[in-house]
Amino acid sequence: MPLAVRMVDFGGTRIAFRSPAPDFLEAVESRYQAFLCDGEVFDFEVIHDPEEEVFRKEYGWLSRIDAENRRAWIGSAPVRGVEVLDGVVRMLLPSLVPPDLVLHGAMLDFDGEAVLCCGRPGAGKSTIASLFPGEACCDELCRLRFDGNAFEARSLPFWRARPRSLPLARIFVLEHGDEHSISDLGASDAMREMRKHVYWPLEDEAGARAVFSTLSALVSTIPVFSLAFRPDISVRGLLESPHGE
Repeated sequence: MPLAVRMVDFGGTRIAFRSPAPDFLEAVESRYQAFLCDGEVFDFEVIHDPEEEVFRKEYGWLSRIDAENRRAWIGSAPVRGVEVLDGVVRMLLPSLVPPDLVLHGAMLDFDGEAVLCCGRPGAGKSTIASLFPGEACCDELCRLRFDGNAFEARSLPFWRARPRSLPLARIFVLEHGDEHSISDLGASDAMREMRKHVYWPLEDEAGARAVFSTLSALVSTIPVFSLAFRPDISVRGLLESPHGE
């Protein structure tokens, strides 16, 4: 059976998903609908082959990856297909995009500028995005590109997202609190904190060095704040103007 294809744009990196199974392609379309794109040129391809025995129960959910030829295979996963896709892409992207950063954070659009909200699981990224649905671009992962002078933030399709590319203005490291409280993080503290929220390339020393260099430029260029907040829209003032200007 021939392989049909669906192309998805992950912030400038195009991944082709190929499969002989219509239901698998429908899952791709449903999961990444807003980020589907046309054309035949791609940067990486993920091939779904129901005959591949690459997800073995005794080893967990593993995939076969040919990094040199920029290709990966996944086996039959009719029930957990979308979760498997997300897992494979999350693992692949950090190694595909250096020196760009893949950052665990929600991205908001305030007056044409990107505001990123990072934090450990449960810190409030999805909460912030749900408080401002009109401004939310993504609530899980985003991509940062540095041109030597400024950073551009690009939304990625995890979990609720819409395609956006914006100049990056500031970053907040979140935690829940009874009252709003904000403080500036100096470059060293920001570096220590932001390292926790970067998806690092696996088994790619050169890529990791490139990412580290971009991260160093990030904390030297972009203001980073620690923000404890209670979940109501009054936090918008701090997100838009941390110093109350």
